[in-house]
Amino acid sequence: MSLKRVRQRRRASITSLIDVIFLLLLFFMLASTFSKFSEIDIAVANASGGGQSTSEIATLRVQADRVYCNETETFDAELVSRLNALAASGTNGVMISLSDEVSTQRLVDVLSFVKQVPTLTIQIEDPS
Repeated sequence: MSLKRVRQRRRASITSLIDVIFLLLLFFMLASTFSKFSEIDIAVANASGGGQSTSEIATLRVQADRVYCNETETFDAELVSRLNALAASGTNGVMISLSDEVSTQRLVDVLSFVKQVPTLTIQIEDPS
């Protein structure tokens, strides 16, 4: 008469697996770059005006869906060429005024267009 030996199943321990997953997560968090940061130099001016004369400064009035360059409606696609033409005619700065409904992303988009003209300095009018 042979007796069969009953095996008891051993519970699997997942502690070491959790440690490995945690170490991998920590490694990838520290080793990767999620976004690249860039800088845009700007100067904040009061509503009364800046230090430069107004004949050398173009005005950009930014709204949520349109931009006015020197009081002329300008589409985003032609903003860089218009600013290049102004820079060629002696304009050395841009004064940007924002309406209340302008989002931060919209401001960054317009600033990236203005930054494509390297000879222009950027000033943002204080809304107060």
